[in-house]
Amino acid sequence: MRIATWNLEGKWTPRHHWLVRSLQADLLLLTEVVESVNVSGLSIHFTEAEMQPGRRWAAVAANARLRPLPDPHGVTALAEVDGLRIASSILPWRNSGGAPPWTGEDQGSRTAAAVAAIETAAPIVWGGDWNHELTGRLYAGSRDFGRRSSGHSTGWASALRQTPRPTA
Repeated sequence: MRIATWNLEGKWTPRHHWLVRSLQADLLLLTEVVESVNVSGLSIHFTEAEMQPGRRWAAVAANARLRPLPDPHGVTALAEVDGLRIASSILPWRNSGGAPPWTGEDQGSRTAAAVAAIETAAPIVWGGDWNHELTGRLYAGSRDFGRRSSGHSTGWASALRQTPRPTA
């Protein structure tokens, strides 16, 4: 099974679609997903909650039968694919604050609360935008698509710029 994850940063164009299709992924774990995302040949399930109007926290897409399940936490899409529970999440970032969907005093306690809720759903595959460095410097924030601040990786943006433009 080929699994891919991508923080779409609320963007979706024909070039995004082309790149996602070129991955030939069986399963996509997407975050910051605009509601207009539609990948031919894949079923998609979005979180119920919105980050902002028209943008969902996360989504699970699959090329197999997908059965949406209730979100275990406001930032996590959960679905059953071929009998397996699949989750896609965003975890809190350092300055995410304590407003819903987050609970807790700081990033650690907000993360612990979200993870505890997600663990109760028992996903077999869980991925997404976890906003945590296990070691080293914290890299966060973006100024514009493909131009990241703080030295953040630009791998996806670079790949997207290099993809051929889709033809009609």
